[in-house]
Amino acid sequence: MRLKKIFNKDSVILIGLYLIGVLHWYLFMNWGKGTFFAFDWICIHQWLDVIKQAFAQKVIPYHASYYVEEFYSKNFIWGDRYFATPYVIMSPQVFLLVFLSVKQFLTLQLILIYSIGFWAACQWCKKLNLSKAASVFLIVLLCFNGSLPGRMGVGHLQLTAYMLIPLYLLILYRFVELQKSSFSENFLHSLTFAFFIFFVILQGSLHTAHQMIQVALVFFLFYYRQFFYFILSLVGMALLSFYYIIPNALFSSYTSSEHAQSYFRTVFCGFGVTAGRSGIPIVADHGLGKIINLVYHIWEGLTISFNASFDATWEYSLYVSLLGVLFIVSGAYVVLKKQNSLGQFLRNQWRILAVMGIFILLSLSCTERLVFSLIQKIHPIPAVDRLPCRLMLYPFYTVIIFAALGFDGIFKLFSKNIASFTKWMSLGVLFLLLMANSYGWSFAQTTARYVPPVNDPAGWPFHFMTVIYNRPEDARYISVVNMSYLVTLIAVVALGVLYFWLRRKNRKI
Repeated sequence: MRLKKIFNKDSVILIGLYLIGVLHWYLFMNWGKGTFFAFDWICIHQWLDVIKQAFAQKVIPYHASYYVEEFYSKNFIWGDRYFATPYVIMSPQVFLLVFLSVKQFLTLQLILIYSIGFWAACQWCKKLNLSKAASVFLIVLLCFNGSLPGRMGVGHLQLTAYMLIPLYLLILYRFVELQKSSFSENFLHSLTFAFFIFFVILQGSLHTAHQMIQVALVFFLFYYRQFFYFILSLVGMALLSFYYIIPNALFSSYTSSEHAQSYFRTVFCGFGVTAGRSGIPIVADHGLGKIINLVYHIWEGLTISFNASFDATWEYSLYVSLLGVLFIVSGAYVVLKKQNSLGQFLRNQWRILAVMGIFILLSLSCTERLVFSLIQKIHPIPAVDRLPCRLMLYPFYTVIIFAALGFDGIFKLFSKNIASFTKWMSLGVLFLLLMANSYGWSFAQTTARYVPPVNDPAGWPFHFMTVIYNRPEDARYISVVNMSYLVTLIAVVALGVLYFWLRRKNRKI
């Protein structure tokens, strides 16, 4: 009886879809022969290889060199202070590098974070009380849209936390639901948010954590009654992430004023210009042409299946195909049509709409670059996230969730049998389109398209040689790292105990 309850028709569909996703990410990394000497694979491979070699040698990698050229020239791209590298993965699963190769670990990392994102998508289906078909629609677009394989394909596996955006939005929405709840319940959820951002940082996902904090800040400005709990979350996150924040703030070359004004840390891309560093407008950069340019660029990101042959298209790809756009627009229309009054809907949802509108504007080249240039005139700081087009992901995912509510209504023009067949056939076609796009971004396909840059200021070396060593004269850095990790350990234990105590207390109430 219990097995029948677990393996009912609905759950079998979701389990099947999840397992297909696991197979997808496995094949994404292992189908064909790829090379780590391409795009950012040359970085992520060596960041992880340092940890693997550290386990093998039973040493703490305070200082490390990644490449032959670095070791002999002493000209380090990221500096040789390993714990002051902003993209290092320090999540507990790195212990598996004792047994796994770097490529095997990267495959497992994709599957692990995908699994959490899939679970979060299922929670949205449950919260919205979606039908089987609408649930599949939502999960397919949240877990397989083109923003994910594009970024992963070029070696941005330190940014796997993009897969966790559905969970992030779920956590934010919970704050709205708790507006009239007790301090204890809100404080507990603040700790949940703090641990979530901490988990994101543990994956090396600096940009994602930065974006999530940005979005949350604006979100809580509109839901100001909950702003106090947001501050509590930030305090908790800072204590938990002490191991990361302090060494990077004090010792990373990433945060230096020279780096802030360099080729690397300036804002150069947003919707409306080409994704490459040249920043050439797609259509025109003045008057009506600018508006056409912006609309066309977003449309292009949604409907064109790019690959790595096109410069940095992975940064603005939102690919859902023309069919996916049709479903999203139609689903949103169905939901809006069901409202008794559009004015009433706008009054009820204006805060969410305002937050989405702000981040759509910030994702455009003409706004984020202006804001950053004004900040630079006051004080030169590095752009933590130099590609504002990434901010579009948060309103993009929100619109997908909203559109799922109206998915079934799209097919009400058909009779019941025809509607069911058309619905599932359309979902199958949509899934195949997304899989075809993903194949184009797979590890082997993407790295095969890599063209080494000419006169690249980064001067990337291409000869791996991981060397771990310690510089005794750098005692202050070593002391700060040790102290920072100790603070994080204490914070994890203390806030973990507090979290479970509050959960137990709230259950008794």
